[in-house]
Amino acid sequence: MELHRLTIFAIALSIFLLAGCTGETQQQENTDNWQTQSCPASCDDSNSCTVDFCADYQCIHRNLDGPQPGCMVFYSNSCTQETCSTGICILDYQPPECATDTDCNSGLTCEGAGKCSATCVNESSQPVPDNTPPPPEQQNIDPPAQTINQGTQTQSKCQPEHPLQKDYNWQYGGKDYSLTLCYAEVGIDTWRSRDRQRNYANFVDDPYSAASVDLLSNDLDGLASNEGFSQYQKVNFMIAFVQGLPYTSDLVTTGFDDYPRFPYETLYDNGGDCEDTAILTAALLKKMGYGVILLNPPKHVAVGVKCTPDDFTYPVTYYTYEGQQYCYLETTGENWKIGQIPPAYSGVSVKVIPIYNSHPDMKLDPYKYAYSYDRDNTYVDVTGLKVKNVGTGTAKNVKIYVALQTVDTTKVWDQYTLSAGDISVDGSYSGSVTNLHAPTGQSFRVQVIVYGDNFNKVETASGWFTWS
Repeated sequence: MELHRLTIFAIALSIFLLAGCTGETQQQENTDNWQTQSCPASCDDSNSCTVDFCADYQCIHRNLDGPQPGCMVFYSNSCTQETCSTGICILDYQPPECATDTDCNSGLTCEGAGKCSATCVNESSQPVPDNTPPPPEQQNIDPPAQTINQGTQTQSKCQPEHPLQKDYNWQYGGKDYSLTLCYAEVGIDTWRSRDRQRNYANFVDDPYSAASVDLLSNDLDGLASNEGFSQYQKVNFMIAFVQGLPYTSDLVTTGFDDYPRFPYETLYDNGGDCEDTAILTAALLKKMGYGVILLNPPKHVAVGVKCTPDDFTYPVTYYTYEGQQYCYLETTGENWKIGQIPPAYSGVSVKVIPIYNSHPDMKLDPYKYAYSYDRDNTYVDVTGLKVKNVGTGTAKNVKIYVALQTVDTTKVWDQYTLSAGDISVDGSYSGSVTNLHAPTGQSFRVQVIVYGDNFNKVETASGWFTWS
């Protein structure tokens, strides 16, 4: 098999993450002529999951979370609650309370806890499908690891360019399998320094892990093809590989209570906890062309894989999201079949985490503001403004809007907009705005909004101040 190398990638990623963007400070001149800025008559975007208003002469739409009037999903049923999540109306699974089976949907039973059984459990006697749509086109960077052997025996040694050897062992169909990957010594510290405060979906579709996911997917497919496995068997073969990884606690291995790993890190560490193996499994299934979501029961993360429940020969647990069925897939522990759910998570509320293709996700770090005033004016400096792209695609035309809002929040005393341009994945921009001013004796608050062409805006506001 051809060797895969990426020493250059690790070094390049390190340089990129350490470089950052040049900060910018804007200075404004004082003025004694106070005029408030007027907003358009309406900024209504007809989205019940946003609050709409105007800033910097542009319509801004603030994301809402939780149940909201008007949030309706066509495919909702008695097993779900319609709720807003970051500006999108989604389904949140809430098993209905019940006294008898007749209180539940057809096919569901009333369990001891007084709730209907796991959402949409279904029994059938149809054969499991043996086909899958072709994998989508995907652009990948060079792999950060090289494969030196596939099969049931490991004999080769890693080459000097990738001296760290990681051996993976698992069972499928009563047979032992092993795979060895070789890693460069440099680069892992760069991975450890990456921001963990991001949506789990952004770990699945991480562009810097795409090459290792691609490499592993090809290796497992090669092993499965040599065994003559069907497409469905190949999927279960891959699942067995992930389920065979050792379970490791975040606190024990990293010193943090919650440390989600990127797919590359889970492979490098040869293990992880529930969100780590779920993220890796979802990334592999997505690479293989299957529709996937993440499922988030209380204190747990699993995978939902797009399926046809009636085609299974055993009862399966599945969830309906945007009109599609997704079978539950447990990734911690061995021998869990597609659709089988551990009793601890049966019949509980489950949040759906959709996985989107390349998209930016902006994070605004805490910033500082300082005040001074005289008889006529109050002056405000807003410093330490830093935005970071923790998504999976480049953020286009990023702007940071800073204003001193009046009590009538549709108007401002003063404002300025920093232009950050495009920000790539894990890239950031820093800047400051100084000398914003409001009339002494008038109330104001500091408002910061990060917005652009292709991502959900981020907004914060301070408390109210009045200097007299």
